[in-house]
Amino acid sequence: MKKYQLLGLVSVAVSSALFAQQAAASACSDLINNPDVNWRESSLQTDQEIVQCLASTLGTPVGFGENTTGGYDPNGSSHLVVIKKNATKSVEQQILDAISSEEYNWIVFDKDDFAKDTEVAMYRLDCSEADVLANLDNATEAQCLDHTKWCEDNNVSSDSCDATFFNEKLNDKSLPIRNQVIHSNTTIDGRGAKAYFYFNGFQIGSDHKGKSTYQAQNVIVTNNRFVGAGHTEDHELDPDMIRSTGESHDIWIHQNTFEHTGDSAFDVKVGAYDITVSFNKLIDVKRAALHGSSDSRSINAQIKSTIHDNLFVTRDEYYNAKEFDTGRRVPLMRFGQSHMFNNVFYGYRKDILSVRDGGRIEFQNNAFMNSYTAAATKKGDDIEYWTESLLRDFRKGGLEITGTYVWNSDSNCKLDTAAGKGDLTASHGTTPDMLSAYGSASKSTINSNMMDAGQDLVDYVAATAGKGGLTPYVSSYSKGKSAIMAEVPTTCTSSDASTSGSTSSDSGSTGSSDNSGSSSDSGSSNSGNSDSGSTTTTPSGENLALSANADGSSKQSSKTGYGNVIDGDTSTYWSPSGTTGRISVKNLNVTVNTVKIVELSGTEGTVTSWVLKNNDTGATLASGSSLTDTISFDAVSVKKLSLYIEAASSTPKIAEFEVYNQ
Repeated sequence: MKKYQLLGLVSVAVSSALFAQQAAASACSDLINNPDVNWRESSLQTDQEIVQCLASTLGTPVGFGENTTGGYDPNGSSHLVVIKKNATKSVEQQILDAISSEEYNWIVFDKDDFAKDTEVAMYRLDCSEADVLANLDNATEAQCLDHTKWCEDNNVSSDSCDATFFNEKLNDKSLPIRNQVIHSNTTIDGRGAKAYFYFNGFQIGSDHKGKSTYQAQNVIVTNNRFVGAGHTEDHELDPDMIRSTGESHDIWIHQNTFEHTGDSAFDVKVGAYDITVSFNKLIDVKRAALHGSSDSRSINAQIKSTIHDNLFVTRDEYYNAKEFDTGRRVPLMRFGQSHMFNNVFYGYRKDILSVRDGGRIEFQNNAFMNSYTAAATKKGDDIEYWTESLLRDFRKGGLEITGTYVWNSDSNCKLDTAAGKGDLTASHGTTPDMLSAYGSASKSTINSNMMDAGQDLVDYVAATAGKGGLTPYVSSYSKGKSAIMAEVPTTCTSSDASTSGSTSSDSGSTGSSDNSGSSSDSGSSNSGNSDSGSTTTTPSGENLALSANADGSSKQSSKTGYGNVIDGDTSTYWSPSGTTGRISVKNLNVTVNTVKIVELSGTEGTVTSWVLKNNDTGATLASGSSLTDTISFDAVSVKKLSLYIEAASSTPKIAEFEVYNQ
C-alpha cells in the first residue's frame, strides 16, 4: 500500500472517531438538558454510555472527597437504575434495592413519572409493622403510607398534621424506622425529576455503639431535595438527611437542597473520612453538620471533610426565634478536621460552629450577612455583635479564620457595603494547611476558582447552590463564571430551585423574588389598592403557565407544593406556611397581559390583600383586595411573575396561577 493511501485511511479513521465523539457529546447534552428525552431514549444505548454521560456532566469533587466516582465504573461495569412509579415494587423499595448492592449503581428517577413534585418517604418501608401502626392509633397500612390521609381520618388539622404524625406519633426509638444504608459504589442523582425525600434520608455506612458495622466507600448524593417535618431536635428516630458513619469514605454530597429540619443535613460520625460537601443549599436547618458525636470516641480523629460553596440560610421569619440562636453545628467538630471555604451564610446570629476535643477547622474566605430589618426587630443586633459572637465557640484544638467577614444586607442578599463589614479573622490553637493534603488536580481547581468574600461570592453561590442550581466550576460543562454571574437570582433566601425540575443544571436557575411580601414599587403599571386592572372577563387562549415552572416563599405541607398552581387541576392547591406568602410562575420568557388566580373551590375571597409583580424588574403590575376577578395589565415581556399575598382571613389555598397574552 502506498504511503498516501495509508495516510488517507488514517485520516478517515481519525475523522470517523472525531465524528463519533461529537455525536456522543451531543446526545449526552440532549439527555441531560432535554426534559422530553427520558433516560433510555437517547442514542446512548448502553448503561455504561449513559452513566458516563451523567458522571462527566456532574463533574469531579475537589478536596478530601476528590477520588469519589459513585456509581460510575470507568472499567465498564456501570449500571443505570431508573426509579419508576406504578412498578411492581414501591418507589421506596426500588430505591432500597438499588442502594443495598455494592455493584456500580447510578440511580435516577424517570423523567416522565416524576415530572411533578412527588414525595418519597423511606419510613413507608415499615408501614406494615404492627408496632408502627399501633403508635399511629392502630392505623391502617394505607393511612401510614399517606400521612395526610391519617390526619384527615383522625381530625388533625393540616397545620398540625406533619408535627403530629412525624414528631409526636413516630417520635419513639423503639420503632423499627431508621435511615436506610447506602452501600458502596452508589450515586443517587435527582437531576431531571421532582422527587423529594420527606422526613428522613439515608446513612452512608453503619455503626453500633461507636464502632463500624459496615464501611461504605465511593458514594455520591447529588441534586436531591430533602424536606424535614419540622424543627424537632433530638428526634428519637434520629431522622438525619444524610449521615456518613462507620469509617465510610470517599463521599461527595453535592448540589442538594435541605429544608425545614431540626437535626442534620449532613452529619459525619464514627470516623467517616474523605468527604466533600459542595454547592448545597440549606433553608431553615437548625443543626446542620455534626462532625463527631461523642467526646470519648477518638476514632473521630480520622474525620476529614471539605465543605465549600454551600449556602446556609435562616429566613427572616426565624431570625428572632430563640431556638435558632445557637446549636447551629456548621459544624460541631470533635477530634477530626474540616476545610471550609467560600461558604455563604444568611440569617445566622451567633455560635454557628464549635471546636472541641482537638478538632480543627480551617475557615477561609466565607461570607456572612444578616438583614438589618430582621435583626433589629427584637434583638438589636449589629455588625459589632456578629463579629464578636459568630465564631467564638472554640474550646480545644485549632481554628484558623482568614478572609471572612460579616455585613448588613437587605432581604435579597445584597450587601450594604457602605455600612462597613466585620472582620472575623482569628487564630486559635494549631490548624494544619489542609489544601496541602489534596491532590494536584484539586489544588489547581481550588486555586483557580477561590473567591474573596463579598458580593460576587454571594451571587455565585446563590446561583449554583442546591438542586436546580447552575452547573458550577467543578464540571467542565459549566458555562463559566461570567455567564453564571449574568443569571444571578434576585434573592438567595428562597428554596425554589429545588422545584424547578429542570433536567439541565443550567436551566434550573435558583432565581426567585424577595419572599418578604413587600408590596408597592415605583414604576408599576397598575399600582394602588383598588383592584386596578381587574375585570370579570374569562381569559381566552393558551394558559402559558402550564408549560412553565413554579416556586414560592414557603408551603404549608408536602401536599401543597408550588407545582400545584400550574398543573391545570383546580382540586390541587398551594398554601403558604401562614396567611401571607409568595407564589411565582417562572421560566415564561413570553409577553403577557392577563393573569387569573383561581382559589380552591369553597375558599374564594380568603385573600384580602395582594400584589402582582414583574419579578424581573420588581415593578408592580397590579394590586387589590380580592382575587375573584381576572387581572389585566399593560403587555410586558417577562421570565417570572410573582403574586404576593399580604393579608388573608385564613390560610390561602391557590389552585391555579393562570397566565395569558390576549
